[in-house]
Amino acid sequence: MSHRVKSGRNSGGSAGKTRGTPTRDEVDALISLHRAGRAQELIEAAERFTRRWSRLAFGWNVLAEARRMNGDLQASEKACERAARVEPRNAEARNNLGNTLRDAGRLEEAVAAYSKAVRLKPELGPAHFNLGHVLRDLGRFGEAVDAYRQAESLEPGASRISFNLGVVLRMAGRLDEAETAYRRALALRPDYPEAHYNLGNLLSDTNRLDEAEIEYRRALEPRPEYAAAHNNLAKVMIALGRFDEAACECRSTLAFEPDNPRACLHLAEARRFRPGDPDLALIERALAHGDLPDDGLAHVHYAVAKAYADIGESAGRVFESYAKGARLWRSTLTYDVADDERLFEAIAAAFPADAAGESRDRGDPTSTPVFIVGMPRSGTSLVEQILASHPRVHGAGERSDLDQLVDATGQVEGRPFPAWVEAAPAATFADLGGRYRAAVIDPAGEVARVTDKMPGNFRYLGLIRDMLPNARVIHVSRDPVDTCLSCFMHLFAGVHAYSYDLSELGRYYRAYAGLMAHWRRVLPGDFLHEVRYEELVSDPGSQVARLLDHCGLEWDAACLDFHRSERAVRTVSATQVRRPMYRSSIGRWKPYREHLQLLFEALGDLAPDG
Repeated sequence: MSHRVKSGRNSGGSAGKTRGTPTRDEVDALISLHRAGRAQELIEAAERFTRRWSRLAFGWNVLAEARRMNGDLQASEKACERAARVEPRNAEARNNLGNTLRDAGRLEEAVAAYSKAVRLKPELGPAHFNLGHVLRDLGRFGEAVDAYRQAESLEPGASRISFNLGVVLRMAGRLDEAETAYRRALALRPDYPEAHYNLGNLLSDTNRLDEAEIEYRRALEPRPEYAAAHNNLAKVMIALGRFDEAACECRSTLAFEPDNPRACLHLAEARRFRPGDPDLALIERALAHGDLPDDGLAHVHYAVAKAYADIGESAGRVFESYAKGARLWRSTLTYDVADDERLFEAIAAAFPADAAGESRDRGDPTSTPVFIVGMPRSGTSLVEQILASHPRVHGAGERSDLDQLVDATGQVEGRPFPAWVEAAPAATFADLGGRYRAAVIDPAGEVARVTDKMPGNFRYLGLIRDMLPNARVIHVSRDPVDTCLSCFMHLFAGVHAYSYDLSELGRYYRAYAGLMAHWRRVLPGDFLHEVRYEELVSDPGSQVARLLDHCGLEWDAACLDFHRSERAVRTVSATQVRRPMYRSSIGRWKPYREHLQLLFEALGDLAPDG
């Protein structure tokens, strides 16, 4: 709301009704009510003001804001239009109109109103700031950045502008610039909890977990009840293997938000439950909450199921809870497993045996990358933890770089993977290999090997052979039913849509197994090394030796003490890899046999006999 209006010193006599200007007291009264947020009183005062001073935009602007504060957007819009009529070049009227239109969800019209405001008055910082908001809402991130930067130049001391600039830069994927903007906001206001929290999220997403921890704790200093900061700090603690601290943060989250579904699941991940456990009561309380959406309720069912398994509840009750969570989560997804089946067939056709057997000298020559692939929950995290315990290996975790490179190439070529592969020139593969090296390998520094354990990279083994011919691939496999059941019993973050329905899960596993069989036929043995989870945990000494040999690494006993490593683990296996090797997961599916008929039917000849 603009507070700028010419005012006189008259006491409000009759002369002011037709000419002159309002008194300072009249103006200040409206300003005070607006600042106090007393919407109804402000409406009444603004209506009196506009009856007396109907030809001043100021009063109509105040009335528009008051109506908007009171939720009467139609009346607010009319007041904005009246302000614009009495003063056609009044930029504040257009800014107020933009606010009203944005609240009404009429975003494109709001953009037009804010744009008119900044044309009329380029120095009107709030209009640039508001324009940035609505452009961000529309997903026009580049334009939003420009608007926020203009607002920041006009109000360089406003921390909220730098903060919002950081938000939109992060949404645009410009993470370095986003970090700079957040830190600029914090330099202006060190006790800004949202800025510390968002910076913590950015640092967490870029695997700078120690720094993320610091920012989450700083967010909690001025706001101890900041539940989201407690919850995300718990995630960081789990990744760092500090499970007791993670559980404490989960309890703090639930103290302030008793039905927080993600805190329930993090609490279940962070510890093993006992009969009568008070933490189970916390989770069951959230389950009883009637207002959770399906995705939130799914989190709580998974948490309850894990706790029931820990305390030894019957297989039927445990499975029922997992199945409820899976059905709820599946209902939130749009997915057709047939699309993946067709994709895997197309990939195999794009990399036939004769092409895969050719001499590969067209990619990037680095021999540093080691790709660890397989189905989720097959032991890929364990294998990476073993290798990353070697002093000459850097474990990069689950990297999405290969997916991003493939998608970007498809956009350039105008066709999705693998349709563009056959006609791609050698330079394309060399470029892809170089870009992968620059993004993943070079930042790791002076190490012999860098592991990338994105399991789904099994789709790209032929492409990896073309773009990084000297890379090594480790395929980790596990009993099909154990693998599928373990997938079904985990809620993955936004991925693996096939894993929440037993029939879809079995079909996906068969398609994956078929593609891996193709790679075994067409790729050389020195490129692809097979690790069976059951053999690894039964005979770790010889299996780890073979693993190191495939990677060209000398023996190091630290690889058998992988559970002592303090490296961060960002997968759902974070708790398992902190324990010494164990065999209790072999045959884990057997107590649930009677519930798995749909999975057995979908797996076909991959299902167990009898």
